[in-house]
Amino acid sequence: MNVFDLNKLSLYWEMVNAEKIALLNLLSDIKPVVSIEIGSREGGSLQLISQLSQTIYSLDTEPSVKNLSEKFSNVNFIIGDSKVTLPLLLIDLHNKNEQPDFILIDGIIPLKV
Repeated sequence: MNVFDLNKLSLYWEMVNAEKIALLNLLSDIKPVVSIEIGSREGGSLQLISQLSQTIYSLDTEPSVKNLSEKFSNVNFIIGDSKVTLPLLLIDLHNKNEQPDFILIDGIIPLKV
């Protein structure tokens, strides 16, 4: 049995330990080939997803997220509003005869008041 040590993940992430363990167990069960994370921020959950997926697409509005690319060789960073970038990515994956096995929506949705 492989034991994964969450304490060895060095990037900051805002999930509490129970959420981290749930994500680890979910990814371990799914064994995703293609994963998508919407809202990567500082790369906290991305560092786990990247270790348990073959290919990851990170969608974020913040261009500085691309600075994480040196830490993740299997992550494709897409900058822009996910309302635009996600449908385009899904079409592209469909055209390649691929589909996401896992999607984490970890972004914030601004509310219009």
